[in-house]
This record gives sequence, structure tokens and C-alpha cells, in this order.
Amino acid sequence: MILNKRFDYIDFQDDCFTFNKERVKKLCFEMIKQKFVFKWGCATRITLIDKKLLKIMKKAGCENIRFGIESGSKKIRCMTGKSIDYNLLDKNLKMVKKEGIRCVGFFILGLPKEKKKDIKMTLSIIKKLDLDYIEVGLPLPIAGSDLFKMMIKDGKVKKSYWKDICHGKRQIEYYISNNLSFNYLKSMQNKAYLTFYFRPKIIISNLLEIRSLKDLILKFSIAYEILKNN
Repeated sequence: MILNKRFDYIDFQDDCFTFNKERVKKLCFEMIKQKFVFKWGCATRITLIDKKLLKIMKKAGCENIRFGIESGSKKIRCMTGKSIDYNLLDKNLKMVKKEGIRCVGFFILGLPKEKKKDIKMTLSIIKKLDLDYIEVGLPLPIAGSDLFKMMIKDGKVKKSYWKDICHGKRQIEYYISNNLSFNYLKSMQNKAYLTFYFRPKIIISNLLEIRSLKDLILKFSIAYEILKNN
């Protein structure tokens, strides 16, 4: 069906695509065998990749991999279950880039117990790591998550929170800890985008990717949105 629709890019919606490496290898070998021409992307943990796997994925058409790095503070990363140290982060991202695959980093500002110094560490690591794109968000209390349970316990939301949202009785709200403000987090979010995307290295990289007028318009519209918020 995908081939019939002539898609030129697909995305695997799996938070940990390479959890079963053998499954991924079999899938990639079959894509190579079938001579699929579309490009694709996925998301996984930075610890669940290796050089051999990356080579097979690249040959099968993998164009980008998204990694949930979350924070520049190791203390906060440990709290989110991603207790990887900076050196391994840096090493594995460079390994991905060496195979010609783009790296996308996901970060969250304002996680529980996070302080301003932790957020500054996140802004610092964003610029240090060899990333092609970033996405910086604020904490959302997803139903059933530890964060949602914490918000209920702290009296920030009721158990009926998501039921009320589904019925249109309220809007989704970010988790805002007592020692930080929404305005501060938004300003740091905007600063992260501005300081990352407006470096010469990233500007040149994005310009070299332009293949059509549509690409050009998209790049400039994103740049405008970032500048507008700063």
C-alpha cells in the first residue's frame, strides 16, 4: 500500500524502535531486498544502537533517528530513567552521524525537582552535542504517567483531568513546578531554539538541504517563527 501511494518518506511510530535489534535487522534486510526507494526515520534510546546496526539501517534508507535526551543535567536524566553520561551520549551521536544519519534530540524543560541551573545545563548540552535538529518541550501530564500521578498528589489537577479535557471542559496544561514559572520556561525554550538554529553551522546545513522552492519557504517560515518569539 505504501509503495502504491508513492510516499517518499515514512516514519516508524515506535518510541524504542531498536529495542529488538534482530527484528530491525530482518526488517532492513527485507527493505533492501525489495529495493524500497523511500527514506524513513525512527526513534530509539541512545544506548540501543551499534555501528553494525546503523550501517544496515542506513543502507535500508534510514534518514534520521530521534533520541530522547531530556536534560543536560545527569541528575535529571537519572530521574527520567536515562542515566547515560555525557561522554557516551557524545560518542554514540557521533557514531550515528558518521554513518550519514541525521540526529534529532528531544529535550524537556521544567521537569520535577529541576532548578534553573539544570535548565542552563540543558541549553549548554544542546549546543555541545552533534545534533542536526532539536525539539524542546515543557512537561505534559500524560494520563497514567508518574508526572500525572505527582500532579494529582500535589493537588495541581484532579483525577478527572483527562476526562474533562476529552469532554471539552478544560484545556491541557503544562506541569509547572513551584520553583519555576511558565514565563521563565517559555523564555528558556525560545532561547534554546534561537541559540541552536541560528549558529553558522546549522544555518549552512539547512541551506544545503534546500532542494525546491517549497523547502526554501518552509525553512524561512520556521526561522520567522523562532525570531518572532524572541
